[in-house]
Amino acid sequence: MSSFKDGIIDVFNGLMNKRNSVNTKRVEHKKLDDSTLREMYKSGLMSKIFRLKVGYSLNDTLEFESTADEDIYNERLAKEVKKAAKFMMGFGRGVILLFNKGDDLTKPLTPSPDLLLRTFSGDIVKGVNAIHNVTSERYQKPSFYNINGETVHWTRIVDFVYYEPVERQKPEYSYGGISESELVYAEFVNDSIVTQASSSIVEKASTFVYKIEGFKELIRNKKEADVVSYVSAAESGRSHAGALLTDKMDEVDVMTQTLADLDKVDDITLRRLSMVTGLGRTVLIGEQPSGMNANGGSERQGFQDTIENLQFDYELEPINYLAKCLCMGKIKFKENQGQTANDKALYDKTVAEVAVMMHNMGEDASEYLQSKGLVEKGDFNKVWGSDE
Repeated sequence: MSSFKDGIIDVFNGLMNKRNSVNTKRVEHKKLDDSTLREMYKSGLMSKIFRLKVGYSLNDTLEFESTADEDIYNERLAKEVKKAAKFMMGFGRGVILLFNKGDDLTKPLTPSPDLLLRTFSGDIVKGVNAIHNVTSERYQKPSFYNINGETVHWTRIVDFVYYEPVERQKPEYSYGGISESELVYAEFVNDSIVTQASSSIVEKASTFVYKIEGFKELIRNKKEADVVSYVSAAESGRSHAGALLTDKMDEVDVMTQTLADLDKVDDITLRRLSMVTGLGRTVLIGEQPSGMNANGGSERQGFQDTIENLQFDYELEPINYLAKCLCMGKIKFKENQGQTANDKALYDKTVAEVAVMMHNMGEDASEYLQSKGLVEKGDFNKVWGSDE
């Protein structure tokens, strides 16, 4: 019975079922080497994706326990955190090394406000000696890092790790993450193909038709090779900006055709890039929303969801570890990011109304107003007109 079934599958595959992707395709993922990641990191398309995502996720989005912490972050840390986040997206990992001059980097770090910082990209940082004890807090995480041949204790590394591979593949990625470049590699290649193919597609708007007497007979006798070679030589010397060289006795007609929906080819690549990266086309290419009554609200919301996932899944933990090592308070991301001016006004009005109700009930609304960002610390009495 199994042999009969195999025979049917072979017949189907050999005849009318050739294009069935279920029978002819398999899912494969290519791990990109460091040299490819470096080239993609420099490309205009990928660098724009990194700048957009990291910029929106870290520009004026953090809340601090004190003004002093905010000043320290803005003066010393903001630039390094942004750099590490871009490296994380480009290479799957970006790290910030913490040290004092003269430190033995193989020894654990002692937290201090005066630590020095240096940021490295994941292509030169490898996690080694992973901990395999399933009860350990650092299960499947490195106990040391190798940076350009230098061994560094894990406590000295603020490790920004992007999308994590499955457990069995973690050693292949040096216990780091999978980069955004690798995740969108297929779409990146498709974009290059579309760009390179555009001139060829436009060229096909005018098709040369060669009328060769007895061509069918030549094919039947399998003697068409010389004709194919002749036409190929003629075509290779022709382009939309050049002329055609051919025999005087041959007849060549020009068939002009309309290329309908040519823009859809490019549109498909952009749509897939937007789908994989989570960047709407209004953000990715600055395109205006299309369609009746379109205001881009759904795209903005989808983009904001993407940014918040980036913040809470990949940036918040390493940022707080960095703050802890520098003896700073906890850092969190602001609520209600990405609001329009009207949304903000409505939100502030609702917060103020709730604060009034709390005040009338004899409750202290100061912390509530501060937590919602409606007033700064110490301004509560001014809001209620109190001189105290």
